[in-house]
Amino acid sequence: MYQKNYQKAYDLTEDVINSGKYALMDDYSQNFRNKAIADNNIESVFEIQTGEDANCDAAVPFYVVAQGPRSGGLGGWSDLGFGLNTPSQDLANAYEPGDKRDSATIIFIQPHGTLLWDGFRVPSRDSVENDRYNYKAYFGRKVDPYCASLNTDYLPKNIKIIRYAEVLLINAEAAIQIGKTGDAAADLDLARTRAGLASVAPTQQSIWQERRVELAMEQDRFFDIVRQGRAGLVLRALGKGFVDGKNEIFPIPQPQIDLTGGKLTQNPGY
Repeated sequence: MYQKNYQKAYDLTEDVINSGKYALMDDYSQNFRNKAIADNNIESVFEIQTGEDANCDAAVPFYVVAQGPRSGGLGGWSDLGFGLNTPSQDLANAYEPGDKRDSATIIFIQPHGTLLWDGFRVPSRDSVENDRYNYKAYFGRKVDPYCASLNTDYLPKNIKIIRYAEVLLINAEAAIQIGKTGDAAADLDLARTRAGLASVAPTQQSIWQERRVELAMEQDRFFDIVRQGRAGLVLRALGKGFVDGKNEIFPIPQPQIDLTGGKLTQNPGY
């Protein structure tokens, strides 16, 4: 996809689809909630594994707690979380009316307290710093057990890297590019039907929009808008800094350049 080799992207995703090994979960939210259901389910193609051990560190450090609700008002903090990587209002506005995915993706903070899926209650709006938090990163505090020390820095939340839904959307985007509109429509319908939405015409724009809301908060958005050639336009409109011709790629760490004896050279602009 990133190399715009759409035929290959189509062929490879067709292999996955036709393997019969994967399917969409009936309930979108169950990809991210109770570990017994969410971890390595039928929709998971590749995910980072976490667990529990004697040292309470068999997980991605701070992944959960860094994105949890920041309580205590402005500048305050308690064990709920650091309040980082919060969903934007622009993302909240991107969901169509009736899309079931918004409430599974975003914790919308309520004026008098917000009850989460496991019965955990986030304090009222005047005790929480932001209006929205990443629901997909939340680890069930009341249902899922974790290490005896209750070390919230290493909550064992598996991280989805590729779900079957993304396979369908890669297939759809590639299919549009190689003239297989019928396949793209079928892929798109599967994702939208689960979300409680009606069919739409399969176009590049409608598939890009579907990727945004289907994969929101799953570490895809920046890379998608870069490969779509609109990162600067999108990010600057949101008040974010982005330099065209530079920020599409990352700098190469200097130690890596040094280790090659200068065979690697720094990327432009860094």
